[in-house]
Amino acid sequence: MATRITIKDLRAVCDRLNRTTGSPVEYAQPHKPGVPFCANIGNYHISQAYGGYCLHRVSNTGGGVSTPLSSGHIPARELYNLIHAYLRGFDAATSCAD
Repeated sequence: MATRITIKDLRAVCDRLNRTTGSPVEYAQPHKPGVPFCANIGNYHISQAYGGYCLHRVSNTGGGVSTPLSSGHIPARELYNLIHAYLRGFDAATSCAD
């Protein structure tokens, strides 16, 4: 029987994706009084909705996002596998550039 994939597992692989791609690990800058909200452009994070999960990437300082995998919200295991495939593709692309 396969091990259950949890939100903790998804966040861990997402953190790995941020580190591998040189993207910010934190979603937003720490809030300070009098300073407007500022999301970290390029940050990958997990969205939860409709009983599923989706990989989002911050595209502007207001917190707008894109969905780099174009998967919508899917079961945790499917997203986990897609993120690992994305990481393998990134690794292959960067090793070819050397």
